[in-house]
Amino acid sequence: MNAFISFTKKSIKSMKSNVGSSNAGTNSSPIISLNTSEEINGNRIKDIEHEFESYRIAKENLAMEKDLETKKLIESQRIAKYKGCRCSTTKGEYCHYCAFDNDYWGIQYIESQKLEYDHIIDRHRLYDRQCSQQHTFIREQCEERLQLYQFQIKQQQRLDIPFQQQLQLEQQQRLHLKQHQVLQQQQLDEKQHQIIQQQLQYQRQQQQQLFYQVEQQHLQKLEQKKQQLQQQQQQQKRYFCRYF
Repeated sequence: MNAFISFTKKSIKSMKSNVGSSNAGTNSSPIISLNTSEEINGNRIKDIEHEFESYRIAKENLAMEKDLETKKLIESQRIAKYKGCRCSTTKGEYCHYCAFDNDYWGIQYIESQKLEYDHIIDRHRLYDRQCSQQHTFIREQCEERLQLYQFQIKQQQRLDIPFQQQLQLEQQQRLHLKQHQVLQQQQLDEKQHQIIQQQLQYQRQQQQQLFYQVEQQHLQKLEQKKQQLQQQQQQQKRYFCRYF
C-alpha cells in the first residue's frame, strides 16, 4: 500500500513537471502552432488515462491485499488470540482499522478519492437530468402556448367572418356609389359641353347674320352711290347738249 501511495505521488509530481514544462514552453515561445497544442492536449489525455488505469490496477491490488489481510487477520486471531493490538481494544483483538496502522490511511485516501469521483459523476448526472427535465417542461409550455394561440386565432377568424362580410358589403356600396357619381359627373359634363357648343353655334349664327346685314347695307350704299353718279353724269350730258 505504501508503494501505491509513493507511486501515486510520483505520478502527480511527473504530471506537475510536465505541466510546468509545457507552461515554460508556452512562455518562451509567443506563437505556438496548432500541431503542438494538439500534441500537448493528447499528452495530457494520455497522462489522465494512464493515471486512471493505474488507479484501477491499484484498486484491484488493494482488494487483493485486503483479502490477504483479512486472511492474515483470521490466522493471527486464531494463533495469537490474547496478544492484543497497539490501540488497546477492550476485547484484546487485532484492530484492522487501527489509527496506528499505515494501511488504514491509504484505504481512507483511496476511498475518499473514489467517493469524490462518484460524487462528481452523480452531480453531473443530476445536472443533466435537471436540464433535460427543464428543457422538456419549457418545450411542453411552448407547445401548449402555441396550440392556445392557434385556437384563439381560429376563434377570432370565426368571429370576424360577419364583420368581414359587412366590410365587403360596405366596400361594394361605396364602389357603386362612386361609379354612380362618376357617371353623373360625366353626364353633367356632356350636357355642359353640349350647351356650350349650342351657345357657340348660336353666337356664330348671330355673327354671320350681322356680317350679312352689314354687307348688304354696304352694298346698298354702293348701289346708291353708283346710281347717284349715273344720274349726275346724265344731267351733265343733258346740260352740255342744251348748251351746244
